[in-house]
Amino acid sequence: MASESNHGRFGLVAFAVLHLLCCGLPLLLASGLSLTYLTPHLAVIGLVGFAWYLKRGCATCPRHEGR
Repeated sequence: MASESNHGRFGLVAFAVLHLLCCGLPLLLASGLSLTYLTPHLAVIGLVGFAWYLKRGCATCPRHEGR
């Protein structure tokens, strides 16, 4: 049951990120937000996500803690 909850949470997060990239980012750029301002923030988010992936593994793979 817990894996179903995590799978649902992953789907929600994936949907939110894709929605932000597909809808939010073009609207922010169209409203005048500079890509040079946004790039460092996206880089930090990407580095945090990569560090999370290295520490925890992929979101859909079973974890091997305590084995």
